[in-house]
Amino acid sequence: MAQWRLTGEYFENCNCSVVCPCLVSTNAPLTARPTEGTCDVVLAFHIDRGSYDGTSLDGLNIALAVHSPGPMADGNLWIETEDAYRMVRRLARDEGLLVGISSGCNVYAATLLAREIADRGETATIVTVLCDSAEKYLSESFWDD
Repeated sequence: MAQWRLTGEYFENCNCSVVCPCLVSTNAPLTARPTEGTCDVVLAFHIDRGSYDGTSLDGLNIALAVHSPGPMADGNLWIETEDAYRMVRRLARDEGLLVGISSGCNVYAATLLAREIADRGETATIVTVLCDSAEKYLSESFWDD
């Protein structure tokens, strides 16, 4: 299993009136209700030294803005590995994007969310990140399907 190793700085600012209950709570992680009803948070990371599965992350800066209409854990999606594989193949074939399995999972989850929102008669802008490439997966058998 791939391992994370990180040292650096972390900054968080959310709209709650006290320390973020999503992260600091007696409830299970990410299940506490935000004090303002919704959670609007900005997270920033600077990695002084780090690696993931042998890939250096030294000097990387990451920023993330999140809007959650309730507890962050509400609405979590479970994505089957085969669905992520299918999306990776589809993105390569139809869009010319050689992405990895995590990216395939993200796009598949975004399509499920879009379908759910459309079924309710609502509209929304959905953003996801294509966070990995297919480089380390080119010899995997799922491409043959």
